[in-house]
Amino acid sequence: DIVSGDFHWCAQVGDRTIVAVADCTGHGVPGALMSILGSTLLKTIVLDQGEHRPATILDRLREELITALRGKDGLSDGMDMAICAVDHTAGELRYAGAYNPLYRVRVGVLEQVDADRMPVGLHAGNMTAFTEQVLDLRRGDMYYLCSDGLQDQFGGPDDRKFGRGRLKQLLTEVAHLSAPEQQRRVEGALQLWQQDHPSVDDILVLGFRA
Repeated sequence: DIVSGDFHWCAQVGDRTIVAVADCTGHGVPGALMSILGSTLLKTIVLDQGEHRPATILDRLREELITALRGKDGLSDGMDMAICAVDHTAGELRYAGAYNPLYRVRVGVLEQVDADRMPVGLHAGNMTAFTEQVLDLRRGDMYYLCSDGLQDQFGGPDDRKFGRGRLKQLLTEVAHLSAPEQQRRVEGALQLWQQDHPSVDDILVLGFRA
C-alpha cells in the first residue's frame, strides 16, 4: 500500500509545540481516509479553536469522531494516539495517550509514560475523560511517539513479533545519535528483523529532542 493509516501531526500554538502520532483503524485506503479525518479534526480543535491541552484535545477529538462516524456499524472505527504539548517557556511537556505511550530517554535511561487504555472513538468500555501527565523538560532528553506497527512486526529466527521490549532497547541505544543516524539505525533494525516476512501493519516512529 502507498497510503497509510498512521499519521503524525504538528502545530505551533504560541509558545507551545503540539505533536501527535496516531494509528487509525484499518490499513491502505480505509486507514488513510481515517487519517485524513483525524488530521482535519486536529486542525479544527487546535488551530481554529485554540485548544492546547492534550487530554482535552483527545476528549474533543473523540466526540467529533463519534459524531462524524454516527450510523456506521461496529465499535472498531477510531484511532490510537499519543499527543504532547511542549511548553518552551514553562519548560514542561504535557502528554495524553489513547493506548499509545510516550517514551523518554534521559542520560541513557528510558522511561515509559503509560497511556489510557481506551481509543479515540467508540469502544465497549466506559468512555471516561482522558488523563494528562506533566513532565519536566531537560536539554538533551529524547522523546518518542510510536504506532504499534514496529513492535508488532513478525520476523527474527523464530518468527516472532519485534515486541515492545526490543523497541524500547532500540530507542535507548539510538537516543544519543543525530536524527538522520537514528532513522538509519531504526530502519536497519527493522530490515534485519523482518527479512522476507510480509509487513503486518503501517509503521510510524517519531522522535524529538528537548
